[in-house]
Amino acid sequence: MNDATIEATTNAFAALDLSAENVRIAQIEANIDQLLTAEKAARERCTAIVREIADFRGPSGAAVADALLANHAPSDAAVLGPDLDSLEKENAALLAGAHSLGRRAQAARSELVEVKRGAKKKLQPIVQPLVDELTEEATAMAERLLEIFASLSAISGTTDNGWREARAVGLMVKGAVDDFGLLLRLRGSVEAPVEIVTALRALDGKGAALPISIRTHFSTQ
Repeated sequence: MNDATIEATTNAFAALDLSAENVRIAQIEANIDQLLTAEKAARERCTAIVREIADFRGPSGAAVADALLANHAPSDAAVLGPDLDSLEKENAALLAGAHSLGRRAQAARSELVEVKRGAKKKLQPIVQPLVDELTEEATAMAERLLEIFASLSAISGTTDNGWREARAVGLMVKGAVDDFGLLLRLRGSVEAPVEIVTALRALDGKGAALPISIRTHFSTQ
């Protein structure tokens, strides 16, 4: 990794100005708090209204007596209590208002996400040179890993030694192909290095005690 690239990235990160985004985020968060507070108040009142309607069973005898003593007409005294129709209308209006407040709060949350996403996008041109450099290093390492895998596979296939190591490296290769297929260009097989094959060919002619069959290509899938 190039020190100059790291230094340039660090300096660019330090100089990055997100003051406008931070101001907007504070505004949105304050708006969300206000909306949620208003929605909570509306829903609490709705709950109280529903409870009041459910609990009302008509005026008590004492309430009717007090109303009559206060010179209310008997017909009025007999129906004293909350205006149920008005309460139901109030409840419906408050529910509609609470739903509207909830939708506004959700829209504000979506805007908050977009502001933060926009801030992240500002990082892309800064960090890309470092990503490119590290990707180049990873590609070289992956290519070397493939070469080692092919070498161990050829050795284990020919000599029946080192197969555990070949299997372990094979799992690493599979992970590299699965996760970094673009780096490895999704090659389906890899060829053992010439020097490894040449070394193994020195086993030719060892007789019936050591028959050999040298494979030179191995699957990476």
